[in-house]
Amino acid sequence: MSHSVDNIPHTGGTRYDSMYAKIPAVAVGLHDADWLAAELEKISL
Repeated sequence: MSHSVDNIPHTGGTRYDSMYAKIPAVAVGLHDADWLAAELEKISL
């Protein structure tokens, strides 16, 4: 977490253990996260 309000996500360091399957993931900046949340509120899930 950061106090910064930019749109550059920070994923930290990532290491994988070859014994386990990789899990797809995404890093989203704050501005894009706010936009996505607003768009999701417009639709009925």
